[in-house]
Amino acid sequence: MANESSADVKKIFQPLITDIERMVEDQVNLVRVKRLNEGHPKANEIKLPEEAAITSTVLIKHYGVSVNATYDEKEDAGQPTTIHKYNGKTRVEKMYWYIHRGEDMRRDQKIIFPFKRSLADDYSPSKLIFSDDLLEC
Repeated sequence: MANESSADVKKIFQPLITDIERMVEDQVNLVRVKRLNEGHPKANEIKLPEEAAITSTVLIKHYGVSVNATYDEKEDAGQPTTIHKYNGKTRVEKMYWYIHRGEDMRRDQKIIFPFKRSLADDYSPSKLIFSDDLLEC
């Protein structure tokens, strides 16, 4: 996620925004039809406002990254493991979800994610460029 640009994040959420806009339009049309059926004199005047703001979104997916976590005997029994090359500890691949399905996320909300890396003692500046995939479920 550290390398995700605002355009990448917008691309992730654009289908959701399009669905919300469609659902709002559908609701307006349902009210219009209901009022027409009831003989309401101003039924055809029902329309979306010229300007509307979506202030938050209820998320329909989880978003996170795959991490190499410390092995827990109870939680990770039977899972494939590796040995960390710098500290020798047993590790297991897990998902770390930063954003959870069902959360109400404000449009202006800043999201900051903690992330750790283990570096060899002889690392070079060119090795400080990382790339991770943001996964969804």
